[in-house]
Order: sequence, then C-alpha cells, then structure tokens
Amino acid sequence: MCCRYYVNAGTYTEVGELLDTGTAAKAVLGSGPASGAETYADRESSLPGCFVQSPLRPDIAAPGQKPSRPDAAAPGQKPLQSGADPFRPRDIHPSDTAPILLGEDGRLVLAGMRWGLPGQGEARGKLLINARAETLTERRTFAPLAQNFRCIVPASLFYEWNPKKEKIRFANRDNSLLCMAGIYAPGPDGARFVVITTEANASMRPVHDRMPLIFSKEQAADWILRPEETEKFLAQGSPMLKRSQEYEQLSFF
Repeated sequence: MCCRYYVNAGTYTEVGELLDTGTAAKAVLGSGPASGAETYADRESSLPGCFVQSPLRPDIAAPGQKPSRPDAAAPGQKPLQSGADPFRPRDIHPSDTAPILLGEDGRLVLAGMRWGLPGQGEARGKLLINARAETLTERRTFAPLAQNFRCIVPASLFYEWNPKKEKIRFANRDNSLLCMAGIYAPGPDGARFVVITTEANASMRPVHDRMPLIFSKEQAADWILRPEETEKFLAQGSPMLKRSQEYEQLSFF
C-alpha cells in the first residue's frame, strides 16, 4: 500500500523533463526559468478546485486570462493555508494537496490536488487513498476513473512500516523519479486522487504484501494519455526497489 511519500527538488526537476519545456521545476521552486526558456505560471484548470502549472503559450493561455495563485480558493473550496505551497519539497500525507501529472488537451500538465476520495456506503467517513490494480476496472467507484481520469503521482520515495512499526524507505535503485500510478475524481469541492497499488514484488514483500504500481518515466505519458492501454499497464507490476530503514517507530498517540 502507500500511506505516505516524499517529494524533493529532484522530483520537480524530473517532472519538468516530462513536460513541454522542462522548466517546471525552476518555476514551482521559485528559482526562475532558464535563460531563453518559456516560463511557467499558475492558471485555472478545467477541474474545479484544481490549479495547473502550464507553459505560457498562445495555444493554451487565453488572452487576458488572469493567473490564479496556489493558495487561491476555487468556488466552494476553502483556500490553502498561508504558506502551504503544494509544490514545496516535503512528506505527503493523506488529505494533503500534492503535485500530480495529468492529461489536458492531449499533453501532460502539473496540477495540485488532494490525496484521498471520501468513502461511500460502508466506507462513509473514511478516506480512500489506495485502489487495487487487480480490481480497478471492476469496481463501480473506480472503473470510470480508470477509463477517463488517470494520473501520475510523482515521488522521490515512499514509506512503509514493518510489523515492528519500524519505518522503511523505498526508492528506485538509481534514485530516479518514482512515477506512481493514480486515478482522480473531479468534484464540486475539488479534484481528488488515489494511488493504485499492486501485489508486492520481492523487494517489498518482506515489509508488506502490497506496493504502489510504478511506471518508468518513458511510460508515464502513455498511462495518462492512452486509455486503450490501461489494462496492460495495470497488469504489468512494479520494478524492484531499494529499501533503507529509519529507526522511527509508528506511533498512534
């Protein structure tokens, strides 16, 4: 499963490489665009409660459009707290607003949305943060999202706790970007996402029997933009990861 993960400056650098100009990292981290490169700015997304980082180009920025701020409130949504920039390096917890790669007008954009769907029925009052790859296209809650609203959840690493409640870190063996598969649901109070999980492989199994479904950077765009390949991606499993242990015990107090 996945209940906490981490993003850092390297995450945004590699995310930028997946976008049109590769300058997203500089913009969202406030270091300014590279010389001669297109700049990025906030603009409203077609999803209520979701803002997007996009290149300022005539074909996607409407003339006279007023940029939105990351802490601005969408209709019916409370604004983020002052200083709560969703694109800053940090641990991401359920219900946090996090950076997400999604498709818009046939290309990838970097958006901010909240982690977790409100539970329905027996799960009412709970936050659904994961969805199983094996049953994703069969469950009424998730099947239409898998068809129409796929995303990538970028991360540097994620955490899991062993039976002794010891915290374990998992990352790609070369420390490159983790492209965790996700789906999201538009809604009047803002779009929300969940992380897709699959059966644990040998690198994860000593700690947990589930793990995030992880793609290579080369597969990220196809997962998002090619719905006809959804079933293939859901069945492929995740790569072997490296793990390291932090001697921090999970506390419920």
